[in-house]
Amino acid sequence: MSNKLLLEIISVCGYLITLGLVLTALKRKREPVSALAWSLAIIFLPFIGAIAFILFGNNHIHRPLKRKKRQRRRFHTLCPTLSKSAAIYPAGALSEYWSPLRELMTKLTNIPATSGNEVSLYYEGNSAYGAMYQAIDSAKKYIYLQSYIFQNDHVGKQFIERLAAKAKQGVKVRLLYDAIGSHKLRKSTLEPLIQAGGRAAPFLPINILRRRIQVNLRNHRKILVVDGKTGFIGGMNIGKEYLGEDPNLGYWRDTHLKILGPTVGNLAYVFAEDWNFASHEQIEPDEESFPDATASQGYALQIISGGPDQDVNAIREWYYTVAARARQRLWISTPYFIPDETMIDGLRMAANMGVDVRLLTQGQPPDQWLPYLAARYYWEEMLAAGVRIWRYGKGMFHAKVILADGLLASVGTANFNIRSLHLDFEVNCLIYSPVLIAELENRFLQDLADSEEVNGAIFKKRPGWIHAAENACRLFSPIL
Repeated sequence: MSNKLLLEIISVCGYLITLGLVLTALKRKREPVSALAWSLAIIFLPFIGAIAFILFGNNHIHRPLKRKKRQRRRFHTLCPTLSKSAAIYPAGALSEYWSPLRELMTKLTNIPATSGNEVSLYYEGNSAYGAMYQAIDSAKKYIYLQSYIFQNDHVGKQFIERLAAKAKQGVKVRLLYDAIGSHKLRKSTLEPLIQAGGRAAPFLPINILRRRIQVNLRNHRKILVVDGKTGFIGGMNIGKEYLGEDPNLGYWRDTHLKILGPTVGNLAYVFAEDWNFASHEQIEPDEESFPDATASQGYALQIISGGPDQDVNAIREWYYTVAARARQRLWISTPYFIPDETMIDGLRMAANMGVDVRLLTQGQPPDQWLPYLAARYYWEEMLAAGVRIWRYGKGMFHAKVILADGLLASVGTANFNIRSLHLDFEVNCLIYSPVLIAELENRFLQDLADSEEVNGAIFKKRPGWIHAAENACRLFSPIL
């Protein structure tokens, strides 16, 4: 075969592959802008564009995630009793205006709002980890721990030591970590837990032989459940940086919840869905894992999960609905602010209608420069619409909290960005108790005092090279 003929064959194959990938992008991308952007990248950036699309852009529910979707439906079938616990939610505890949103979340997630909960708020790693250690050490039956990032440092090893100690006592210990987020996690770190009888499993590891090469669609959830009685949820992963020990990031500001009460069982429900998918072990929805809720007093909470295995992403629906329907104030804390067009419209509409819309985000230095610069691209439009923006000044800001009208709040793992609302698996805790919401609002105001408000006029005059960098980073918004 001549070299010329070989080159022609390679060229034809290249054209066919390019055409196939472009057609795939057009078919699988709902947003016209996203479909066009990926198509142009594939055509005008040969090889690089194709590889990028395969790794980051092809977010179709492939075989493993189709299995998770089926499993989710099966779990809903096995847990019909969860819906019955909604009856313990006190009548009239939420205004008629917002009640349909609570009912929608129950419909989308199969998880109702429940009262009878005690809640502790943690804003720093030392206090949060201390409470988590105490809960783990008290375990009698089981421990479910899930984290997007699990580091090999002394914090990660401390968790493993405590988990292993409980496993040796006969406690059922299950650790779930994301394969990409925890890519630095070594088997040697996990070995003490495995030898003690506990189990650990990665979520969606890369496997070329099984066509698992998607680095998107990550599990960003952080959950700890002990005996179905004590639960934790929020922004903190497992690592020393959350103690403020990373010299590049300094002080770490986050928000994490400790929950005592019936809502803990619903956290176990979310963990079990993920564990059953990632491991070869099934956690069934029995009374031990998902205790029946009987109390009618205390804080009213609702766990909602979101992810690409849902026909309608519950967290995204909640974020947009709250943005569009807030009447008085909408205060948002998020380290990564990269909204899609729908979210932009919702926030702009709220601000134009006189709602007090405030955004608190990270300042400098950020932990990730690319998302930070991409986020800045959207600031100018938000400022022009009347949204007020603050940059946190004490260190790294990582809290994911939304407060609406003093009546609704969300604390969890989902950022106000495209990745959290379209690509990743997330979990949030909705709060319907004004007393607890007031505490979160007071903390928000304290954080503003430690922050610098962005002046719209000055920001608009930023150097051209910074504006260009923001525009360039914005092109990666769908995967940041």
